[in-house]
Amino acid sequence: MKTHNNTSFANIEQQIAGLLHPIKRGRNNWRGRDIVLYEHPTDPSRLISDGTTFDRSMRVIADESRDEWARELSHTGDFVTN
Repeated sequence: MKTHNNTSFANIEQQIAGLLHPIKRGRNNWRGRDIVLYEHPTDPSRLISDGTTFDRSMRVIADESRDEWARELSHTGDFVTN
């Protein structure tokens, strides 16, 4: 699986594996990814998204603002976007 690290953290995969707290899980049908949102390691106004394509060929890890995920974060439970 190819991983694209769109963060400034060189070791983000290791941080996700053991240090970062997951806050929400979901599915983005438009992007074709299963996504886990994690607490950001240094900035509470941001989060880390970790998305894997449905066919498991690619993983995209990104540093994003919480505002970009406000709708998904506002709902209880897992999310699905189309």
